[in-house]
Amino acid sequence: MYARWTKFTVRRTCEADAEKALGELLEFIQQQPGFLMSLQLVSTENPREMARLSLWRSKAAADAAAVQTHSVAIRSRLVAAAREESSGYNVKSRSGRLPAVRKRKTV
Repeated sequence: MYARWTKFTVRRTCEADAEKALGELLEFIQQQPGFLMSLQLVSTENPREMARLSLWRSKAAADAAAVQTHSVAIRSRLVAAAREESSGYNVKSRSGRLPAVRKRKTV
């Protein structure tokens, strides 16, 4: 299992753009092979500080999703609205159960 952690500091007046881009990105990555789950976090001290943690079956699956044309386009809009820092981690251990992942039907 692989985890990708991304932290954002949203620029003033860009909150709506960042929220929209994050929502579109989540909708897109949920449909990608190897996706397990994603959490979007908002700081309790500064609502312009956000983070996203996504879990994948493998680093290769996360990387494949990240280089899709649609993903790159969404992330470029996000970078315009926020300063971004991203890191990847191999998951060594976990506790609890991952929630079931529902696949969305595409029409």
